[in-house]
Parts: sequence; structure tokens; C-alpha cells
Amino acid sequence: MICPFCDEPAMKHAVRDIPFEYKGQSIVIPHVEGDFCDACGEMIMADAESLRVGTAMRSFQKQVDAGA
Repeated sequence: MICPFCDEPAMKHAVRDIPFEYKGQSIVIPHVEGDFCDACGEMIMADAESLRVGTAMRSFQKQVDAGA
């Protein structure tokens, strides 16, 4: 599959753990399903998965901000 971001034929459908860093702190969001580009690192997710990942990221950001 061709990556729409870098035009390389490196997109692969997979389930991966995604690291996320905010203000020097990090977490891993587990079991993210989507199409991942091994060339440029971009990913494409279905709407429901994108919502789940975004919610996890925002929750972590609030947690970090509350402890600052």
C-alpha cells in the first residue's frame, strides 16, 4: 500500500503499541489498530480508533498538567 504522506510503498495494516510523550513524560497507548508507514512513521486509523487514541492522549495531558 502506498503511503499518502510520503508516497512510499511502506504502509502495513497492523496492531501496535504507540508511544506518546507530553512535557517530558511518556506513556504507551496499547493495541492501536491502523495502517502504519514504516518509511515516514505516519499512521491512518479508523474513526473509532482515532477517537480512542485521542481520548487517551488528552487524558494523559490532563494528568501531566494536574501534577505540574
